[in-house]
Amino acid sequence: MKGKLQLIGWGMFIICAGLFIVSGVRNRDIFGTLASVIFLAACFVFIADLKRK
Repeated sequence: MKGKLQLIGWGMFIICAGLFIVSGVRNRDIFGTLASVIFLAACFVFIADLKRK
């Protein structure tokens, strides 16, 4: 159950990162878009580690 809740939480972070990317692109904010892409990549790294355990 704990792992499932963690996965749901990371999924929510991924949704937020996607929305931040959309916002950055729409506002032509290169720094915000780049930071959001890095955040999204980090989310996938944490999920990969969570799935490996």
